[in-house]
Amino acid sequence: MNLGNVLPVCSACRCTPPEGLTGGIWLKGLFLCGDCLKNLSEWQENERPYLLLKESLAGLWRHHPAWRQHLAYGGKS
Repeated sequence: MNLGNVLPVCSACRCTPPEGLTGGIWLKGLFLCGDCLKNLSEWQENERPYLLLKESLAGLWRHHPAWRQHLAYGGKS
């Protein structure tokens, strides 16, 4: 059993911030680093961080169907 430190991995860029847990925020089980939070509004839907975050959120919602009631549907259904 490894009793070492557990560091977060960003759901968008897949990196661990140098600050560890204090280098971002947790959203319903997903971690977003400060750099990705800062750049989130500038991402295009074909960029890798956007696609990785979208995939992570989709997986989270798939495993917690009750959260779907809080989603606002738009675009594709």
